[in-house]
Amino acid sequence: MDEASNVRPFEPKEYKAVLAAIPKTGLHARNQDRVKACMQLQRWSGLSIVDAVCLSKDELLQKGKVFRVRTKRRKTGAPINNVIPSWLGTELLRVKNGNPTFFFISGEATTKGAVSTIDKMYRQVFQKAGIDGTSHMFRHTFSVELLKAGVDIRKVSRALGHSSVVITERYYAKWNKAQQDILDGDLARAWKA
Repeated sequence: MDEASNVRPFEPKEYKAVLAAIPKTGLHARNQDRVKACMQLQRWSGLSIVDAVCLSKDELLQKGKVFRVRTKRRKTGAPINNVIPSWLGTELLRVKNGNPTFFFISGEATTKGAVSTIDKMYRQVFQKAGIDGTSHMFRHTFSVELLKAGVDIRKVSRALGHSSVVITERYYAKWNKAQQDILDGDLARAWKA
């Protein structure tokens, strides 16, 4: 099985079902807010769960109503500098965590422990939603929706913090239809010349 066959984004109905399942988990209200904000951060910024959980408050920049996530991938060190929806920036600022530095790390556990805790909450949400989901599906959803909207794969690669566009192509080529259509048109025009 190739790597691309492991890529499964959330369908829009699934994403809505996941968010709707959060209040049904029995998690404390504070944790419900944290898990919802973290899931949405992954979906709308393309961050991996590690990068989302480890996002510090000084890595969320605000200029007027525009919010930007400026960080580095923990895995590769590649920079990420993505605009996020303003409603999400506002929601992140409202997350109650008790830690003055981070949105999701409470300071009571190691980074690895904090990621594990959030991941356990994710699994509770997926179970309540009746969806066989993983945290990485939010990152896949971010990528696939951009490609379906016609965003150039090189820009998607940069937004994901991939070290090379080849990595992005390996995983997401089948959703890159807009670029294939452009190439097909360019080739057809060149043959007429």
